[in-house]
This record gives sequence, structure tokens and C-alpha cells, in this order.
Amino acid sequence: MPYSNGYAWSVATRFWENVKNIRMASVPYVSQAELARRLGDEHGKNQNISNAEGHDPRVPRPDTILRIAKALHTSPKELMRDVQTPYDVLRSATDVERAREDLKKFELKRTKKEARKSPARYNVSASTMRTPATRAAKRG
Repeated sequence: MPYSNGYAWSVATRFWENVKNIRMASVPYVSQAELARRLGDEHGKNQNISNAEGHDPRVPRPDTILRIAKALHTSPKELMRDVQTPYDVLRSATDVERAREDLKKFELKRTKKEARKSPARYNVSASTMRTPATRAAKRG
């Protein structure tokens, strides 16, 4: 999913933080390699999981979320905890004006959260982050 509006980045980052937290809290502990094996990689290559949990999170497809939930012996609901999008705001809206107000509040809350999560948190400088702009610049 492209990161054109920042929502996908927020969703992906929160989802993979949940995966990591659940994985690490599991008894017994589930390593990235073990999770990769449980997801069908017979050699336990964990590069995709490592990237997703670290500096390059991607929004997983719904079937992938179900596979990860099964592999970690948890529910999809737990994996999606605190994952919010503007569509969640609209889903509960009863009128247009109230929805606009709620969307503004959502955006303000989201941008405050994102400001606290700087690229330095992932040991990646902002200039080297893979974003639509940097990908286009590399192609261009």
C-alpha cells in the first residue's frame, strides 16, 4: 500500500509493533526466525519480518494478518489493537459536520503521535527513508 497520506505508515507501524510485542511476550519466546517458520518459510529466513518490525513496515493483507494471528496463537483483534484509520472515524459518524470535526481531531491526534516517532527511532535518517518521494527520485 502506498504511503501517500501517512495513514498507511501509521497503520503498518502500529501493526508490526503489536506483532513484535506479542511475539516477544510469548511463552516460550518466539523469535523472528521461528515466526518465519510458522508462516511457512522452511529455512526460517526472517528478513521480511525484521524489515517490517524495524525500518520498513508494510500494511499486510487481511489473509496475512490471519496467518500471523494463527502463528502467534492470538486473535486478529490483538494484532490490530490501537490501529486506527480515518475510516474508523467515519464508520461511527452520524452526520457530516460531526464527521468533519471528528476527522480533524483524528488527524491532529495522529500527527502528534507521528511527531513522537521520529525516523531516528528506527536508526534510519530521514534522508534515507524509503518514501514515495525518495523512490521517485531514485527512478527519476
